[in-house]
Amino acid sequence: MNTQSFKICSLLIACSFALGACVSGPSPESMRVKLLSPDQASMCRDVGNIQSRSVYYGVFTDTTKDKLSDLAKESANRLGATHVVLQDPVLGDNEIIQNGKAYICPQ
Repeated sequence: MNTQSFKICSLLIACSFALGACVSGPSPESMRVKLLSPDQASMCRDVGNIQSRSVYYGVFTDTTKDKLSDLAKESANRLGATHVVLQDPVLGDNEIIQNGKAYICPQ
């Protein structure tokens, strides 16, 4: 294998690893965290505020919204929450920010 082929092959392998990291899904633990409406939270215990951020590329898509929700559930899971109430996403300087509250609710 010549040097040019080796460089191209190495670059393709590196790109596949980088791309794989970008498209990884939510953890199984965070998938157990459920979305809750604010009026349903009265029966639950507040365990803290959460925030998720995503880079803004000029287009807000359902994929971006899903990613923000997944990141918020990850944060809520780290607090030991079972549910999360999310506010509407807000456009920041080059990112979209979503705030919310994490709760532990009776099953």
